[in-house]
Amino acid sequence: MPSATAVASPRNRENETSASLDAQQFKSALAEFPAAVTAVTCWNDLGEPTGATLSAVCSLSLDPPLMLACFDRSSSTLKALSQEGKRLLIHLLAQGQEAAAVKLSGKGNDKFSELNWAPTEFGPRLEGACRTFECEVDALLTAGDHVIVAALVHKIEETVHQPLLYHRRELYAVPAKNALR
Repeated sequence: MPSATAVASPRNRENETSASLDAQQFKSALAEFPAAVTAVTCWNDLGEPTGATLSAVCSLSLDPPLMLACFDRSSSTLKALSQEGKRLLIHLLAQGQEAAAVKLSGKGNDKFSELNWAPTEFGPRLEGACRTFECEVDALLTAGDHVIVAALVHKIEETVHQPLLYHRRELYAVPAKNALR
């Protein structure tokens, strides 16, 4: 079983300032990056479903198969994932799951009340996702105001659904291949 490893920030930034970089300008520039819309789900310490919508999720390694997911430090889902070998599901959300993306992006304990999901040993599986990755926490890395979760992938479930993208603070369906010609 992999062990979760917390690593300190790579540099001490206490005396650094980013006053020359406007936070709104930074956020606007990053909004230009189209990103896959993903949801990470797991069980919290009470056995209740918890989850979050993330746009900072990607592949990390082929051998072993690893993905990374970036969480705000205040995330309740991150708190549930901060255990050695904790199981989780990473869902690549599909066209038609816009409501799930919005619901899981919010705060609170009632995120799953209107979602179509089924319990699994890895966490709540959202029905209709484009891809679902069964994973477990391999490592944790603190970076700025976020924590990067490296997740070891055990299994992938695939469907024919088209994925969702997040661009300029809006959700979009990926067009079918033949629509791009």
